[in-house]
Amino acid sequence: MTFGYDHYVPILKAKQGEKKALGAILPGLRKRITPFIEFVERTDKPIQGHIDTVFKGLAEAVLGYGRCFFDLKELECEGTAALELAYERATEEAILFVPVIGLGNDSATSVGLANAENGLSLRLNRVDLERASLSDVVGKFLAKINLEPEGVDLVIDLGSIEDLIVPGVISLTKQFVASIPHVLRWRTLTVSSCAFPKSMGIVDRNSHLLHPRADWVSWVRGQLAQRRTAKRVTTYSDRAIQHPLGVEGFDPTKMQASASIRYATPEDWLLIKGQGTKTLSTTIQFPNLAQKLVSGTLSGSYMGEGHCVGCEGIFKCSHGTKGFGSAGVWRRLGTIHHLTVVANSLVAPNAP
Repeated sequence: MTFGYDHYVPILKAKQGEKKALGAILPGLRKRITPFIEFVERTDKPIQGHIDTVFKGLAEAVLGYGRCFFDLKELECEGTAALELAYERATEEAILFVPVIGLGNDSATSVGLANAENGLSLRLNRVDLERASLSDVVGKFLAKINLEPEGVDLVIDLGSIEDLIVPGVISLTKQFVASIPHVLRWRTLTVSSCAFPKSMGIVDRNSHLLHPRADWVSWVRGQLAQRRTAKRVTTYSDRAIQHPLGVEGFDPTKMQASASIRYATPEDWLLIKGQGTKTLSTTIQFPNLAQKLVSGTLSGSYMGEGHCVGCEGIFKCSHGTKGFGSAGVWRRLGTIHHLTVVANSLVAPNAP
């Protein structure tokens, strides 16, 4: 399976909210999406229990997407046995996965190659991309693993770009793509970046903020705008509504969080923030925040209950339906909406 600039590769953590979000995307949109699943690091569970948690609902979540990328980097510290266990589990559950490898871990590369029935993905990060001899390094790596670019899905990961403006992201992307050898030969060529803020702390309590989707806008104005003259237009990828660092390390028993909504618009995220959840219950806050978005002062950004399952949930919450009072639910709703916005935008390549 190959794809081009009319496709979308969202990088998502293998967590409950994200898995449920993938499972709620309309079937017609799934053919334009290839999920890139990052396994999360093990905390207090034995490795078998951790694998069980990761795979709970995963096969159902990725059904209908053709294939998905599996990045097991967070499990590499557990040894090759843990990687093999994860791949074996995916095979048992008939998940069409593509192992993701990097340039630095020979053991992980070997295990990935042994499980590459559906192909292999090479992910290059900023450290890799800033090497002066990147072209030679990549060429030697492919020769070492005995693969040609035609058999590899290349992912150029710029990481967080939240501090860059759009022209800077365009320039950086152009620079890194130019440094890649065999640009026309890779099975797929994806550029990923993340403009989503590291923390909702940029939004004042009981307030809202429009935060630029610089990852999307820079791809549209840079890569997509050159589609008639460029040698190759990259596939778009982002991290939806989560910063690359995620929320690992957050302890809700000790740390204060605020109820919030993360809602994608064509060129921005509308970030709506309430107050601390220890001060006022989320079962009270989220319906109030949803009402602001659906029929209140922020309704100009709302795309309607028929837009996606996420927007339908927001509408229900604003009208008092129970079951929408947790941050996890809202992570799911916001992710569904974001994935739908991007996939729909790719239908009309001149937008926004």
